[in-house]
Amino acid sequence: MLTVGLNTVKGGTPPVDTTPKRLEWRLSPELRAGARFAETCLSNLICQNDCQALEFKGYGRNLITSHGFSPDAFVQMAFQAAYFEMYGTFGSVFEPAMTKTFSHVRLEVIRSTQVESVGFVKTFYSDDAPELKVEQLRKACKRQAELTKECANGLGQDPHLGTLLQRELNDLDPVLGSAAPRKFPAIFADPGWAKLRTSIM
Repeated sequence: MLTVGLNTVKGGTPPVDTTPKRLEWRLSPELRAGARFAETCLSNLICQNDCQALEFKGYGRNLITSHGFSPDAFVQMAFQAAYFEMYGTFGSVFEPAMTKTFSHVRLEVIRSTQVESVGFVKTFYSDDAPELKVEQLRKACKRQAELTKECANGLGQDPHLGTLLQRELNDLDPVLGSAAPRKFPAIFADPGWAKLRTSIM
């Protein structure tokens, strides 16, 4: 058994060199120009972004949790209510969730716009009694918390569907694809799929 740095190699396998090495790239003039133009485009995009932070002092995490709400879920519902008030519609929401329980942690996507959140927002802007609004908020926050746990456990749909889509696209590729023609799955041609893939918030 050989020990190389942090790696242990069994049997007669030669040692693996794990020393970091500087990569030297040989770029053609075209690639150098492309990289320079890409850097300029990226810089322009960065300069087009503007970020402002508002420190809200009316209440915080302690008050939200004292009423039995998850702070994350509460804020997600506030985002959706504010968006609806501004635009009169619902947008596709992209909220990242870390799957820390897995080796080589990956990102999962929480799709926060759900039947319960839509129900809450519609009730919030209606003439219904405040008690009903709070009840709808509780339902929406409960569903958001459940969804967050599901995604943290790797049970979200985005990576799964994205992988299936990539597989289908590879099969359609004349070089990568299979010889047997197949019908493209209807789900990826559905307008709902396009809306899901266009995140507003």
